[in-house]
Amino acid sequence: MRESIILDSLIEPDIKNPFGYIYITYDSKREKWYIGQKRKPYFVPTYFGSGTIIKRIAKVRPETLTVKPIQWAKTKEELNKAEQWWIDYFDAVEVCRCPDSESLEKCRNLLIQSH
Repeated sequence: MRESIILDSLIEPDIKNPFGYIYITYDSKREKWYIGQKRKPYFVPTYFGSGTIIKRIAKVRPETLTVKPIQWAKTKEELNKAEQWWIDYFDAVEVCRCPDSESLEKCRNLLIQSH
């Protein structure tokens, strides 16, 4: 499965001098999934997203959030394209919430297989 291959070594960048990474965040209490990007050359395990809602959740109940990097990028342009690709892959229109059962299963596989 593509997701497990991609995620086997993604905590550490799989490219030299990365510009940033695409991440997936899961809120176990609300059963919501989010896709986003972080412009850092290293994984920040305490960064769950920049949106108002996800920031509030991280402040109040961070134990319900799980975040994993899913792709590294070399440039800002590559990072933006990668983020859009993953949003399209999960068929997410807003912040990734994986609206149908097929997309939900893809999201679950990403987190489960990366542990």
